[in-house]
Amino acid sequence: MKNILIKCSVMCAGMLSLAYASNAQQKSVPTKNDSSSTAVSGVNGTGNAAVVIVGTAAKVAYKTTKFVAKDIARPVATTVLKPIVTKAAPSVAKFALKKSAKFLLPFAVKLSVL
Repeated sequence: MKNILIKCSVMCAGMLSLAYASNAQQKSVPTKNDSSSTAVSGVNGTGNAAVVIVGTAAKVAYKTTKFVAKDIARPVATTVLKPIVTKAAPSVAKFALKKSAKFLLPFAVKLSVL
Protein backbone atom coordinates (compact mmCIF):
# COMPACT_ATOMS: atom_id res chain seq x y z
CA MET A 1 0.00 0.00 0.00
CA LYS A 2 2.84 2.36 0.87
CA ASN A 3 4.57 1.66 -2.43
CA ILE A 4 1.42 2.46 -4.39
CA LEU A 5 1.01 5.78 -2.58
CA ILE A 6 4.62 6.70 -3.24
CA LYS A 7 4.33 5.80 -6.93
CA CYS A 8 1.08 7.76 -7.27
CA SER A 9 2.52 10.84 -5.56
CA VAL A 10 5.62 10.76 -7.80
CA MET A 11 3.47 10.40 -10.92
CA CYS A 12 1.20 13.27 -9.80
CA ALA A 13 4.20 15.48 -9.11
CA GLY A 14 5.63 14.68 -12.54
CA MET A 15 2.34 15.43 -14.28
CA LEU A 16 1.99 18.68 -12.32
CA SER A 17 5.48 19.79 -13.30
CA LEU A 18 4.77 18.99 -16.96
CA ALA A 19 1.54 20.98 -16.78
CA TYR A 20 3.36 23.97 -15.27
CA ALA A 21 6.09 23.74 -17.90
CA SER A 22 3.62 23.66 -20.77
CA ASN A 23 1.65 26.55 -19.30
CA ALA A 24 4.81 28.63 -18.87
CA GLN A 25 5.52 28.68 -22.59
CA GLN A 26 4.64 31.97 -24.17
CA LYS A 27 3.08 32.40 -27.53
CA SER A 28 4.51 35.20 -29.60
CA VAL A 29 1.86 37.05 -31.53
CA PRO A 30 3.17 38.78 -34.66
CA THR A 31 2.55 42.49 -34.53
CA LYS A 32 0.84 44.24 -37.38
CA ASN A 33 3.32 46.27 -39.31
CA ASP A 34 2.78 48.70 -42.09
CA SER A 35 5.63 47.06 -43.94
CA SER A 36 5.06 45.21 -47.15
CA SER A 37 6.24 41.89 -45.76
CA THR A 38 4.89 38.88 -47.60
CA ALA A 39 4.39 36.91 -44.40
CA VAL A 40 2.31 39.62 -42.73
CA SER A 41 0.20 40.25 -45.82
CA GLY A 42 -0.28 36.51 -46.33
CA VAL A 43 -1.42 35.99 -42.76
CA ASN A 44 -3.75 38.98 -42.95
CA GLY A 45 -5.32 37.86 -46.21
CA THR A 46 -5.84 34.17 -45.56
CA GLY A 47 -8.05 34.58 -42.49
CA ASN A 48 -11.19 35.31 -44.50
CA ALA A 49 -10.39 32.66 -47.09
CA ALA A 50 -10.08 30.01 -44.40
CA VAL A 51 -13.51 30.89 -43.02
CA VAL A 52 -15.06 30.67 -46.49
CA ILE A 53 -13.38 27.34 -47.25
CA VAL A 54 -14.36 25.79 -43.92
CA GLY A 55 -17.94 27.03 -44.25
CA THR A 56 -18.23 25.64 -47.77
CA ALA A 57 -16.75 22.30 -46.71
CA ALA A 58 -19.22 22.07 -43.82
CA LYS A 59 -22.15 22.73 -46.14
CA VAL A 60 -20.95 20.10 -48.61
CA ALA A 61 -20.44 17.55 -45.81
CA TYR A 62 -23.95 18.26 -44.46
CA LYS A 63 -25.59 17.85 -47.85
CA THR A 64 -23.64 14.64 -48.54
CA THR A 65 -24.59 13.15 -45.19
CA LYS A 66 -28.23 14.09 -45.68
CA PHE A 67 -28.27 12.49 -49.14
CA VAL A 68 -26.62 9.28 -47.93
CA ALA A 69 -28.92 8.95 -44.93
CA LYS A 70 -32.11 9.65 -46.86
CA ASP A 71 -31.50 8.02 -50.23
CA ILE A 72 -29.10 5.16 -49.47
CA ALA A 73 -29.09 4.07 -45.83
CA ARG A 74 -32.83 4.19 -45.18
CA PRO A 75 -33.91 2.07 -48.17
CA VAL A 76 -31.17 -0.46 -47.50
CA ALA A 77 -32.16 -0.70 -43.85
CA THR A 78 -35.84 -1.19 -44.64
CA THR A 79 -35.33 -3.76 -47.40
CA VAL A 80 -32.46 -5.79 -45.96
CA LEU A 81 -32.33 -5.41 -42.20
CA LYS A 82 -36.01 -5.20 -41.30
CA PRO A 83 -36.92 -8.77 -42.35
CA ILE A 84 -33.82 -10.16 -40.66
CA VAL A 85 -34.51 -8.38 -37.39
CA THR A 86 -38.20 -9.24 -37.27
CA LYS A 87 -37.52 -12.92 -37.90
CA ALA A 88 -34.41 -13.23 -35.77
CA ALA A 89 -35.54 -11.35 -32.66
CA PRO A 90 -38.00 -13.97 -31.34
CA SER A 91 -35.61 -16.85 -31.87
CA VAL A 92 -32.75 -14.96 -30.22
CA ALA A 93 -34.96 -14.19 -27.23
CA LYS A 94 -35.96 -17.86 -26.89
CA PHE A 95 -32.33 -18.95 -27.09
CA ALA A 96 -31.26 -16.40 -24.47
CA LEU A 97 -34.04 -17.46 -22.10
CA LYS A 98 -33.20 -21.15 -22.44
CA LYS A 99 -29.50 -20.58 -21.82
CA SER A 100 -29.97 -18.16 -18.94
CA ALA A 101 -32.66 -20.23 -17.21
CA LYS A 102 -30.19 -22.91 -16.20
CA PHE A 103 -27.99 -20.34 -14.43
CA LEU A 104 -30.57 -17.86 -13.16
CA LEU A 105 -33.33 -20.22 -12.06
CA PRO A 106 -31.52 -21.43 -8.89
CA PHE A 107 -30.68 -17.83 -8.03
CA ALA A 108 -34.31 -16.77 -8.51
CA VAL A 109 -35.46 -19.62 -6.26
CA LYS A 110 -33.07 -18.52 -3.53
CA LEU A 111 -34.33 -14.95 -3.78
CA SER A 112 -37.95 -16.03 -3.61
CA VAL A 113 -37.30 -18.03 -0.44
CA LEU A 114 -35.80 -15.00 1.26
